[in-house]
Amino acid sequence: MPTTRRRTSLILALLSLTSLCGCRIASLAEPAPEKTGTAEVVTQAETGAEAGQTVLGVLAVVPGSSGSVADPMAVAAVAASGAHTMRINLDWAISEPQPGDLSFDTLNDLRIARIEGAGLRLFPTLYVGQGWMTRDSPQGVGGGSRSYPPADLGTVWENDSGYSPGYYDFVYRFFEHYRGHFDFVAVENEAESKSFWGGTAEEYVRLLKTAYAAIKAADPAVTVVDSGFVSEALGLCIAGDRIETGQWSMDEAVEFTQLYYSAQTGRIRVRSRADLDAALNQAQAKEQCRRIRVMLEGEAGSVDAINFHFYEDYRALPAVVAWLRETTSRIGYRTALVTNEMGVRGPDIRFAESEAQAEQVFKKLVTSQTLGLEAVVWFSADTFLRGRDKVGLFGSEGMSRPASQTFKLVAETLNGGYRFRATVVSGPSLYHHVFEDADGVPSLEMLWTEGMAESVTLQPPGGRTQATVVDYTGESRSLTAQDGSLKLEWVTDPILVIWR
Repeated sequence: MPTTRRRTSLILALLSLTSLCGCRIASLAEPAPEKTGTAEVVTQAETGAEAGQTVLGVLAVVPGSSGSVADPMAVAAVAASGAHTMRINLDWAISEPQPGDLSFDTLNDLRIARIEGAGLRLFPTLYVGQGWMTRDSPQGVGGGSRSYPPADLGTVWENDSGYSPGYYDFVYRFFEHYRGHFDFVAVENEAESKSFWGGTAEEYVRLLKTAYAAIKAADPAVTVVDSGFVSEALGLCIAGDRIETGQWSMDEAVEFTQLYYSAQTGRIRVRSRADLDAALNQAQAKEQCRRIRVMLEGEAGSVDAINFHFYEDYRALPAVVAWLRETTSRIGYRTALVTNEMGVRGPDIRFAESEAQAEQVFKKLVTSQTLGLEAVVWFSADTFLRGRDKVGLFGSEGMSRPASQTFKLVAETLNGGYRFRATVVSGPSLYHHVFEDADGVPSLEMLWTEGMAESVTLQPPGGRTQATVVDYTGESRSLTAQDGSLKLEWVTDPILVIWR
């Protein structure tokens, strides 16, 4: 039987991790209002906050399917999830297997048609891959990195072909053919990792600039994003930069990394200053952070949004967003942010099928909405089967898990026309966010606590007295405000409140 975390199981002593890095993370986000008491919190969102809405998508590998992210089982599961968009891979070598032999009757096109036929938009990741068009790739497909630089990638920019005439020509013709089909596209995947990009960071920047120019010439409406920064690497890079720039002490950086990697079941463990110092000085970490710096510096004017990947504790997400915005601003530009890989870490099937994963889905999705990300694509795959630690929304052959039901609840609620309005309280115990409907009324509230349960008093928006309270599993009840307020007893697990 799957593990079940019900309401009673959360009324426990506050874990030490609840407050980790609270002072520093809070300082990077908007200040939270003072609580009115330790036993009860009275909250009301201020009006006039900046509104925003995020595109929600899914990348899915379904257990029992072919393993392809565009497998019919995966497409059907995503279409039923409440998502608007599906992420897929598109390879140059598939569409143009020989020089000049560009075809629109390939596996790439079949995948596009299958996903659009299910009523979904696409968020493709565009790969060079390996083949006749690349240099330095190993003999035979499947070895080395996922992609390599085009053989004609140079160092001199040409207005009509960028740094690579062959790549520019393919990208332009492909996006001209599919004009209007894509809202977003990522150029490669995790290019600071040699597992995915066999070239240098500088070569990747030149490839990205070429892709950007070609895509914008063919379909200006597409939002072009970079390859996304590896979640596991980002925590160390942020900590190292904050220390180097004097913004954090070593102890503050330790607190942050302890929180950031608290969900890790993998290789990174930070328990002390010595652990952090050792992690920051690993050759792989130093090289990945160097690549990230090169990419951020080179991407100015060549992306519509910076892309990052995130699988860590949701309470560290505001610090990641703040660092990316501050870093690009320091370099001299500012752009939107997206994540085309967000997910949950977990050790095994038992966790994957539990409500514990569902809680994390709720908290991460809602937190991402409050930070103004333009798109969030959920990564759904049980990668612990390969010795790793990510868990998926779907069970065998696309069967629903509690996490997929929670994803659908949040996605369909927010897709009903709600936009983020304001954060009322952002930890370390109570988290409370308010969304407004199409009429500008703050009629949706999402809240939860970490640690001890709390009683929370809500003040309904003008003229509304009826509230539907839905927990993260979909269980609902109707309540009526009395004397201008609604008191919720023992708030623990994530809930949403809709005022009518």
